[in-house]
Amino acid sequence: MGFNEELLTVLNNRRLIYWFLSRICEKEIKGDFLKDLISSNNPVLRLDESIDVGDEEIREGLNLMKKYIDRALKRDLKEVELELAVDYANIFLGVKKKPPHPSESVYKTGLLMQEPYTKSSMHTGMRE
Repeated sequence: MGFNEELLTVLNNRRLIYWFLSRICEKEIKGDFLKDLISSNNPVLRLDESIDVGDEEIREGLNLMKKYIDRALKRDLKEVELELAVDYANIFLGVKKKPPHPSESVYKTGLLMQEPYTKSSMHTGMRE
């Protein structure tokens, strides 16, 4: 595979990942989208695993999704839909707690658009 073909594959993989993430964040997973999600028609499941997706967390997330779909194929579709609706409500609608903050830094560290202070940076006043 030449450089241009590999680059095209990487970019297509990213496009599929971003499309999928935007769709699952947009609204609950139901109906035809759910059927496509838990079938072999799901384009995210067909990403070329030999190509680096650029981030180990993304690769791990894709592997978790594949495992979930394998289990979901053996279950009742309505049960899976209800389970995903509960997850969506808890994550995006703040049913259990206050609504989630839209910034990843707050979600991961509790701080908005900044790295947490370390012990050494507290003495110098500078962040690492």
